[in-house]
Amino acid sequence: MVDMYLARAKVPRRIEFTVESFLLAPFLLQGTDLVAVVPERAAGHLRRTADVRFLEPPLPLPSITEMLWWNPRHTMDPAHAWLRGRIGEIAAELDQADPAGSADPSAG
Repeated sequence: MVDMYLARAKVPRRIEFTVESFLLAPFLLQGTDLVAVVPERAAGHLRRTADVRFLEPPLPLPSITEMLWWNPRHTMDPAHAWLRGRIGEIAAELDQADPAGSADPSAG
């Protein structure tokens, strides 16, 4: 999503590497002058675990809406319902814990 937005905004990029999860990127950035875009929701955790600086992007980026999708035949499955419920609970906890990641975006 960010790639498409930056391309439309005509912001040039130089891709050095790609990762399967945005949570890996900050650890690969340590000790380099590279940058990555990560969801604001992850900033609090990454500030505690990765040795990187966090900065506000130089232009506004669109929000990302995360959704769960599943085959309707699993709707009444107790294990599936439990997992969906847990994902929702954890997402709500993340939103309440530190919605902005930190009061100082340049800290860390």
